[in-house]
Amino acid sequence: MNDRLVSEQVTGFSWRNILQFWATLLPYLFCFLGCTSFAFAETVHLKNSFFQLDLAPEAKIVSRFSNGWETKLVAEHNGERVRITWSDTEALFLFPQSTLRLRAKETPVGFEIKASLDGERYQVKRSKREIVWALPEHDVFFKTRGGKVSQVVGSHGFLKLRRNTRAQRLTLESSSGITDALVNSEGVLETFDGPELGEHVYFVQGLAFQVGPVTLKIPLPSDPFFSALSPEHYFVVQKELIPLAKPVATPTVVKKKDPLQADPPTWNSPELKARTGKAGADPLHLEREKR
Repeated sequence: MNDRLVSEQVTGFSWRNILQFWATLLPYLFCFLGCTSFAFAETVHLKNSFFQLDLAPEAKIVSRFSNGWETKLVAEHNGERVRITWSDTEALFLFPQSTLRLRAKETPVGFEIKASLDGERYQVKRSKREIVWALPEHDVFFKTRGGKVSQVVGSHGFLKLRRNTRAQRLTLESSSGITDALVNSEGVLETFDGPELGEHVYFVQGLAFQVGPVTLKIPLPSDPFFSALSPEHYFVVQKELIPLAKPVATPTVVKKKDPLQADPPTWNSPELKARTGKAGADPLHLEREKR
């Protein structure tokens, strides 16, 4: 016992001090590790009254800042970074070689969203009885009744919807044919007669822009039958990101040595000094031929 006390006095510490040190440090260590893992595993899902953002799960959040009315993110995906600015009425996505911007405003009859993707313009207008998608290649018109979509007309055909909400049945009619669908016990809409749901072009949950890890969704009015579709069942405007070319190192050109030049070329080098030959000598045999 006395030996241990002497040892503690000499070394200046005891096992009790070590235990107290780790008991104080461990809570901070666990907190740090927890915050770090949360930052890397964070799932980004932003939403306002007009559109919503889903970021690919494999995207890594580099930084995030919010001041209450605006959120700024920097995400990295496959070696490329995207800078995101999000608010209640605007969204801006800056990619290395692409830009996506959306602006929304309320109107006396509904709202209007203007979007631009690398110079191409898109517009979504919504009123009580109609929704219009103005796309670069074609326009799509949705007629609504009771706040739900009842008919769709566009350049790719038409779609009519007949609902039986009590029986959870839906009949779709389009240029692809007539489909009878039913919401099953798991809440998923499935086909039991006619073409598959995916063959009806305009039977979607809304319009979406997909660029790299970013999916920006503009949903249609809430509907139990539309909600029974797959969450990714959208009319998608997609753009593939092309990675920036990495700089290529310029090959070093090795100059060939000139045997007639001195190496190193110094002015005092004997190779650079002219030598005077004998006056009567003709080393190149240039004497004129005598006839």
